[in-house]
Amino acid sequence: MAYSKEDFDRVIVNSVSQFPELAALYQVGDPRLLQAQSAIAQMMAMMSQQLEIGAMEPFDKVRDSTILADASLKGLMPMAIPARVRVRVENPTGAPFSIAAGRGLLDSSGRMYVADLPVTVPADGAGYAELLQKQVRTIAHTVSVSQPFYKIEVSQPSDGRFISGISIADASGTPYIYSVEFTNVANGDKVFHVECDECRRLFVVFGYAGYVGYQPSVGEVLTLTVYEATGDVRPDAGSPFRAGLCHCAARRSDQDNDGFVVDPWRCAD
Repeated sequence: MAYSKEDFDRVIVNSVSQFPELAALYQVGDPRLLQAQSAIAQMMAMMSQQLEIGAMEPFDKVRDSTILADASLKGLMPMAIPARVRVRVENPTGAPFSIAAGRGLLDSSGRMYVADLPVTVPADGAGYAELLQKQVRTIAHTVSVSQPFYKIEVSQPSDGRFISGISIADASGTPYIYSVEFTNVANGDKVFHVECDECRRLFVVFGYAGYVGYQPSVGEVLTLTVYEATGDVRPDAGSPFRAGLCHCAARRSDQDNDGFVVDPWRCAD
């Protein structure tokens, strides 16, 4: 049981009577004495609370550092799942047009989306496009030292977004395959693992030459593509989207930079 400040205050009152000179000062409320005693009682109460928490920590994790360390050991990552929206695309022209997979769009709040699948909208018709709310950040890294299980830290976004995915390629464009804890990985396989520490820092980890995976050499250039999402995004049905350099507003058509005319791109009901 943790002791409170009042518990320590009662002990102080009982011990003051052993010192007649101090007892007189205590009775008149001398601040020079009361302030020191009150501060000591408060600090002892705080220490008592910490001791109680420490005794229960192995069974009931309550400290932030312990919770984060336990999460990192269990492989829980501070990553987000990108939101998915469905938009209606109207084509008032006499010719069909296509939306390529990966094409970027912006919603009314300026958040970036990309088309998940290619869509062809018929002439004088309408279609639906599936969009993922994410944007891409690229990191070029030069290997400074060749060592087993070489790590590269992937910094978290500073503007409130969350990392939703990571991909890696070498200088020739050959991709590395993600492997959880190097499971079923042969020596020389170009794979990477993602881990997190108790400070919520993300690292990509490579293999160990001669044993498992591929160990990058000194001077080798790696390209990390980091996908970022805002998190729980729920645009209202009917809200407009901007395609490319063209802003699609309500009941208005503007010439798009791809050469076709687009009507409002809106969240479908």
